[in-house]
Amino acid sequence: MRHCASRRQVFGALAGVSASAGASLLAACSSLALPTISRQPRATPTIAATPGPSPTPVPSLPLLPPARDLPGRLLVVADANIWLLERGHSTRLTPDRISRQPSWSHDGRKIAHSKLSTSGSDLWIMDADGSSSEQLTDNDSRDDPQQRNALHPIWWPDGSRLIYLSEEGSEDMQLWQLFIADRRRLRLLPPAGDRSGGLDWPKLAPDGRTLAVSSFQPGRGPAGRPQIWVYTLPSGGWRQLTSMPEGAYDPDWSPDGQRLAFVVRSTGRHDVWVMRADGSGLRQVTLAGTCRAPTWSPDGRWLAYLSAQTGTFELWATRAPADPDQTTTPPAASPFLQITRGALIDATSGIAWTG
Repeated sequence: MRHCASRRQVFGALAGVSASAGASLLAACSSLALPTISRQPRATPTIAATPGPSPTPVPSLPLLPPARDLPGRLLVVADANIWLLERGHSTRLTPDRISRQPSWSHDGRKIAHSKLSTSGSDLWIMDADGSSSEQLTDNDSRDDPQQRNALHPIWWPDGSRLIYLSEEGSEDMQLWQLFIADRRRLRLLPPAGDRSGGLDWPKLAPDGRTLAVSSFQPGRGPAGRPQIWVYTLPSGGWRQLTSMPEGAYDPDWSPDGQRLAFVVRSTGRHDVWVMRADGSGLRQVTLAGTCRAPTWSPDGRWLAYLSAQTGTFELWATRAPADPDQTTTPPAASPFLQITRGALIDATSGIAWTG
C-alpha cells in the first residue's frame, strides 16, 4: 500500500508548516507533479497526521484588501481548520484541527469534508455556518489493521449523495459514492489506474454529467505522470484531455461547464492553465511556478488558486481569461492579487467557492 501511505502522509500535512517545510512540499511536487501521490522515495516533511491543540488559536485569517473584491463565499483549510472567507472577513468553522478538503453543496447550504483520525479519515457534513456537524462514515472504528480513508468528497447536484475517493478494495484511490439518507456506500466506477497511482481530485461538471480527475492510468504521454481525464456518466468511458510531458493535475470546472482550470508541471514549475472541456484552447494563466488548486468563482469571472511563491501556500486570485484561441503562449501581464498573508493554507485541501 505504498502509494496510499504516501498520499496519507501529505494529506495529513497541517496548514501551519514552516517556510522550509513548504519548500520541501514543493520539492516533493517537482518529482511527480502530485504532492498527494508518491511513486518513488523522496524527502518529504514529517508531519503528524492527528495534530494536537494549537497553543495559540488563530482568531482570524490575515486577509489583504483585495479579499473584499472577491464575490461569494470561499472555503480554505488554514491553521489546520476549515475557514469561511466572505467579503474581506474570515470565520473559523471547525475547531478540531482535523478537518480537511471542504466542498460546498450546489445550493450553498451544506459543506462536506474529511476528518483525519489515527486509522484513516471519514466523511462528515455540516451546515454552511459550521453547525449541525454529522458523521457519515466510520472508518476509525473498523476492526481492520489496514488504514481506510474517505477523501475529497464532492456533492451530487441534487445533494442526495457524495462522490469521494477511497482505497477500499483497491491498491490506490478510486471513486466511490455515499447515499446520505441511508449511509449506503457503493463503488462509483471500476478501478482505473490501480497499482499505477490511481485517481485524485475528482470534480463533477455543473450539470452532473461529466467527471474530471487527475489520473495515472495508461494513455498518451510519458508513463508515471498524471493527466486530466474525464468520464461521461453513467457509463461513457474514460477520455484523456491532456498529455503534458511532466503531468497535469488539480482540475476544476467553470460554472458553465465549458472550460477546465488545472495545473501543469513543466521544468519543475507548477502553474495554472485553462482549456476547453474537450481539451482544446490551452492557455497558461500564472507564471509563479508554485501554484495549486485553481478554482472558478461562481460567476466565472475569477480564478482563485494557492501559491507558495512567498514561502508558504497563500490564497491568490486573478481575473479568469476569456476563452482563447488554441495557443500555449504564456500570458501577458495580469493582475495577480494576493488574498492572504501568513495564513499557511493546506494545499492538499484546495479551495471551495460558492455564491
